[in-house]
Amino acid sequence: MLDSKINSKFSLARFKMWERQVNGGINDQMCETLYNGAPYSSASSGEQILVGLDIISTLQEHHGIKSVLWLDHYEALSSPIKMDCQTICLQVSDDKKLTVELI
Repeated sequence: MLDSKINSKFSLARFKMWERQVNGGINDQMCETLYNGAPYSSASSGEQILVGLDIISTLQEHHGIKSVLWLDHYEALSSPIKMDCQTICLQVSDDKKLTVELI
């Protein structure tokens, strides 16, 4: 089905496209993002960032484009991420001055 074809393009994100009725019919169309079978809204901040990056990466690859990525709440991730585009990571720190690091 369509949802299987779309979901196969993503490594983390899954999309629920419609609600199935008890009798096997299909109810209203929808597009709910899922992570590990649960709604995106119930995922942790770090998991939400990873799902978002998966969606961005997949769309960039599909359309053959690269865009600058601004990533806020970088401290929510437990390990560094690697994207195939310029990535600007904003992270909370106790520093009194703005710090810029090139990686």
